[in-house]
Amino acid sequence: MRFKNGIVNGVIKPIGYVPKTGDVITINTFKNKYTATKYWMDFLHTPSAKNKLLRFLKSKQKQELLTRSVEKLNKRLKERKLPLLYSPEDRISKKYIQDELEKKLLLMLDKQESYSTFCKDLYPKKRKELYKPKEQVKQLLK
Repeated sequence: MRFKNGIVNGVIKPIGYVPKTGDVITINTFKNKYTATKYWMDFLHTPSAKNKLLRFLKSKQKQELLTRSVEKLNKRLKERKLPLLYSPEDRISKKYIQDELEKKLLLMLDKQESYSTFCKDLYPKKRKELYKPKEQVKQLLK
């Protein structure tokens, strides 16, 4: 929680204080110590403040999910000996604009699209090289 205290008309008030029309409010915060949480919703009264808090929480959650998805994608790329995301040889970041790439990454995290299929589609030549041993094994089994 970044909230330190609230000053209403020059007097420190508790966080549960409901302001009245015309009150001058100053909010003191701790710098970079804490961040907003969903529990702050109990202390907010106006729809505007609640919407701003929800937007902030969703963007924070989205960044955490994107970070996790990028880590998983890089793990798959590394297993297949392909260039990592955002590296100079990377085709993924060159093919998709940032918004499209974020949507794809979130879909992969929700398991609506697979990391493997995504990699295979963007690196078709490498795909053949990577999967030759499986084909050879199939021929041996015949």
